[in-house]
Amino acid sequence: MNYTMWIEYDGIRRQISAYVANDGDPKPSKAVFATPLTMSDRVPNKAYVGLFASGTTGGETYGLLSSNITVERVADTMGEPRENKRGAYGLMAVILFISVLCVTLIVILVFLRKMNSEAKQQLDDVLTHVARKLDYSAIRNATDNFSGARKLGEGAFGAVYMGTLWTGRDGHRQERLQVAVKKFTANENRRYTDFIEEIQVIIHLRHNNIVQLVGWCCEKRELLLVYEYKCNGSLDQHLFGNHGRQLPWATRYSIVSDVAAGLHYIHHELENVVLHRDIKSSNILLDGDFRGCLGDFGLARIVAGGGSSTAMEVAGTRGFIAPEYAQSGVATRRTDVYAFGALVLEIVTGRKALVPGPSPVLLTDHVRSFHRYGNLLEAVDGDLTTAEGRQYDAGEAGRLLLLGLACTNQNPSDRPVMRDVVQIIGKTLPPPEVNHPAFLRTPEGGLPLLSSSDDGGVPSLSQR
Repeated sequence: MNYTMWIEYDGIRRQISAYVANDGDPKPSKAVFATPLTMSDRVPNKAYVGLFASGTTGGETYGLLSSNITVERVADTMGEPRENKRGAYGLMAVILFISVLCVTLIVILVFLRKMNSEAKQQLDDVLTHVARKLDYSAIRNATDNFSGARKLGEGAFGAVYMGTLWTGRDGHRQERLQVAVKKFTANENRRYTDFIEEIQVIIHLRHNNIVQLVGWCCEKRELLLVYEYKCNGSLDQHLFGNHGRQLPWATRYSIVSDVAAGLHYIHHELENVVLHRDIKSSNILLDGDFRGCLGDFGLARIVAGGGSSTAMEVAGTRGFIAPEYAQSGVATRRTDVYAFGALVLEIVTGRKALVPGPSPVLLTDHVRSFHRYGNLLEAVDGDLTTAEGRQYDAGEAGRLLLLGLACTNQNPSDRPVMRDVVQIIGKTLPPPEVNHPAFLRTPEGGLPLLSSSDDGGVPSLSQR
């Protein structure tokens, strides 16, 4: 971690004080260290001074990277010779350097030791009540020492590994449990923040359609979160990968219903709203029965009140980012709904939410064009039509396509909330009505594109 340190000397009270805060935070009102100090008693009239400080605690090394010394002088004494005043000022600077050295050593060794031990103890106390604390050695053995052969994926935060843990203790029968271990390996500042932010969200979530936390580990400078392992992998692997068989229609419809239930839970069933901020097919995990579970809450945030976050760096994946979110940086439940709509369109069409290229095409705009020209069902995944005819329910497919278009409406207030989405999928509400904008958009709120091709037909979307 990086810290800012303030060293202050009060020449009237003859006291030196030190203040420490996280890098970027303002100076705290309470000093972490203060002691009486009379400068003239500490050094001779002439001295050479160097400043260096470091400390080690719990296997971690800390050092003072830079210092800033400010000497606030008392007004000149009338009649005092100039040379004496210069000598006094020089002596004061030398003494202050020495004092800073002493105080810095004490602060680094005492404050950081106290802070680390207290923070880790508080983390242990909180997490032990909501999730199982796992030994690092057990996780290391479960993943074959984080073998590359067991890596399931990786991102900016680190990597995820498949593992096998043995459950049961105190003489109880042990059972094998397949797990997915998220190992945070980003730079030290970032990974601690990522770990805390994710665990603050996930420990509150208990739902059949949300991947559950099995345990955690904060040991040997390693930060690990252990989740349920879903044996059928992620949804994108089945939609766009080479699994050898297509997801049947009934399974697709069921997955949409599962994800909607999980999203409804975090939006409407908790004391505080949780915004996922990264809904996409690779974050939908499938169990042995192909039940869909919402996973990867690394970018999620807990918000109160109206369910809006404050402006922050835009998170998510292109094609799933609502245009107003891309412009303002403010995430809301309706920006999650937009991402859900893009996901629904992927599931029904078998195409990616954003097709890259010189002129990227949003899937929502492509499907909207089919609807405008009265042939909406032509957007359905071609693999669901065989020589025997349609292998899908036309009414359900139309319902989901209209739902996807409504959820990705350019106007956030016209998007349905998840309460209505669940009922539309459950067929207790009719499919939504969809109006069309005059223009189609480039991804994430760029300049408009013409809504049709030059020959008056539906724009081409050749890539999948």
